Amino acid sequence: MKGLTSLISILIAEIVIIGCSSSLRLQKVDKGTSGRHYPRQAVHHFTQGVLYDLQGDYKSALLAYQEASLYDTSSATIYGAMAEDYIRLGKIESGMLLLEKAIKKDPSNVDYHALLATVYTRMGLLAMAAQEYEKIKKITPFDIEIRYKLATLYLLTGQEEKAVAEFRTIYKLEGYNPEVLVKIGKLYLQNKKYDQAVQTFQELVQQAPESEDGYIGLGETYQAMGDTAKAVEVYQQGLTVNPNFHILRHNLSEIYSSRKDWKAAIDLYKQALQHDSTEISFQLRMGDLFYQKGDTTKALEIFQETAKKHPNDWRAFYSLGRIHFSLKQDEKALENFRSVIEKNPQISDAWLLVGIIYLRQDSLKAAETQFRKGVEQFPDDWRMNFYLGVVLNRTEKYQEAITYLQRVVQAEPQNVDAILSLANAHMNLKHYDDAISLCELVLNDDPNNLQAILTLAAVYDSKKEYDQSEKLYQKALKLDPENPVALNNYSYSLAVQGIRLPEAMEMVLRALETDSTNGAYWDTLGWIYYKMGDYQKALQHVQKSIEKREASWEVLDHLGDIYLKLGQPQKARDYWERALQKDPTNEEIRKKLGKGES
Repeated sequence: MKGLTSLISILIAEIVIIGCSSSLRLQKVDKGTSGRHYPRQAVHHFTQGVLYDLQGDYKSALLAYQEASLYDTSSATIYGAMAEDYIRLGKIESGMLLLEKAIKKDPSNVDYHALLATVYTRMGLLAMAAQEYEKIKKITPFDIEIRYKLATLYLLTGQEEKAVAEFRTIYKLEGYNPEVLVKIGKLYLQNKKYDQAVQTFQELVQQAPESEDGYIGLGETYQAMGDTAKAVEVYQQGLTVNPNFHILRHNLSEIYSSRKDWKAAIDLYKQALQHDSTEISFQLRMGDLFYQKGDTTKALEIFQETAKKHPNDWRAFYSLGRIHFSLKQDEKALENFRSVIEKNPQISDAWLLVGIIYLRQDSLKAAETQFRKGVEQFPDDWRMNFYLGVVLNRTEKYQEAITYLQRVVQAEPQNVDAILSLANAHMNLKHYDDAISLCELVLNDDPNNLQAILTLAAVYDSKKEYDQSEKLYQKALKLDPENPVALNNYSYSLAVQGIRLPEAMEMVLRALETDSTNGAYWDTLGWIYYKMGDYQKALQHVQKSIEKREASWEVLDHLGDIYLKLGQPQKARDYWERALQKDPTNEEIRKKLGKGES
C-alpha cells in the first residue's frame, strides 16, 4: 500500500512548482483540474497536515486537512488524506465516506481504490474488496501484486475459476515463473479438477525438471485419483532425476507402507543413507518404518544408534521414549522423555507423556507436579490443563480442578472427557445443578454416551435420588452389560441403600473379574459384606482397596465404620479423623466424631 507516501510525493511536487512565487500557484494534482489555481490557505493547511502525519500525530493532521478542505472543496488529494487518517484513528465509516468522495473526484487513483479494498478486507467484505482490485486491474493491468491479491480474494470467496485465470495471467506476466504453475496446479487439485491438475503439473515437470514441486503435485494428483501405480511411477522418475527429493521419497514410502511392502519402503531409506549416512531424518524415518512393520527390536536399535550419533538432537530420544511408553517400560520411557525436555523444552508431548506415565503408575503427587510445570510452560495447551484437572480430581482438590477443566471446556467446547471431568468435580463439591447441566449437555448430543450416563447416575446417587440413578444404571447395562464401571457403581448404589445385596454382590464380582486391580471395586465388595453384617470380610476387602490405590475419604470412612462394629472405637476414630482431613465439610463424619452441629 503506497498510501501516505504517494500523498507526500504529490505535496512535494506541488511545493517544487510553487517555489518562492508570491502567488503560490499549484500545478495539477487532481485529475481534470489542469491549469487551475490552488488556494494559498489550502496549501498551507495541507502542508501542516502532512508534517503532523510524519510525526504520527493523526488527530492534528486530520484537523489540518479539514481546514484545507474549507478552502478547496474539489481536491481529491485532501479527501484522500482525511480518509486515511480517519481510518488510522479507527473511524472506519467516516474514512470510507471520504474515500468514496476522493474516488469520485479522481477515479483513476490506484491508492484510493487499494485503501478501500484493504478496509473491505479487514471488515470481511471480501467480494467488495475484490471489486476494488478489479477496478485497479483495469487502471494498471500489468501490476502483478494487485493480481495476486485479486486471485487470493477469488480463492477466499470460492471463485476458483477466476483465481486460476488470474494465476495464468500472472504466469505470463512473470515470464512463465514455475512457482505460479504450482499454485495453479494446487488449485485444480484442491477443487478435484484432476485432468487440469495433471496437465498443469506435467507442464511444470517439462518446464522445470529440476524442481521437486512438479513431481510432488503430479504424484499427489494421481493418488487423489486412486491411481497409485502412476503415482509410484512419477515419484520414482523424480528420484531418478534427483535422489535428494526428500518429499518424493517420503510420499513413495507412504504408498509402500500402505501396501505393507516394508522392504521397498525401508530400501528407499537405506539407499538414501548410502548417499548421505549423516542425515538424521533418513535414520529416523527408517526406524519409524521398522516400528510400523512390528519389528520393535530393530526400531529400538536404529533409534539408539541415531541417539549416539546425534546426542544433541531430541528426535531419536523422543522415538525411543515413545516405543518404551507403548511397551509400558516406564523407567526407560521417562529417561528418554526427560532427555527430550532437556534438549528441547518446547516439545510439549514429552512433558505430557512424563505426566501420563506418573498417572499410569498412580504416582499422583509426581503427576501433579509434572502437569503443573507443563501448564506453566504451555499455558494454552488444553491437554496439560485437562490432565492437571484430572489429577486434581483424583487428589480431591476439586475447586482447583474446576479452574483448569473450565479452561479446557472454553478452548475445546466439544471435549466430552473435559466436560464430564468438570461435572465430576462439581458433584464432589455438591454443586449438583452444575454437574447435572454438564452431563445433560453431553447427553443432548449423544444420548447413549456411557460415561455421561454413569456420571449423571453418580450425581443422583450423591443426591440420594435413587429412582433416577436406578434408571440410568439400567440404561448403562443395556448398552454395555459387562462394563465394569457400570457394574461396580450400580452395585455400590444398592449397597449404600442396603437393598438387593445378593444382586449387588454378583455385579461387583463380575466387575472384579474384568479388573481385579481397581481399588474402588474392592471397596464396594467390602461395603456389601458390611451391609450383610460380615465385618471381618468387610475389613479384608476394604483394606485390599487401600493396597490398590490411595484411600479416598469414603474408603477411610468405611474403615472407621467397620472398626467400630469390630469393637475397636479408637481405630474407628483414627480413620474418621483421616477421612475428615480429606473432606473437612462432611457433616456425617463430623457427627461420628462428636464435632457435628448441635
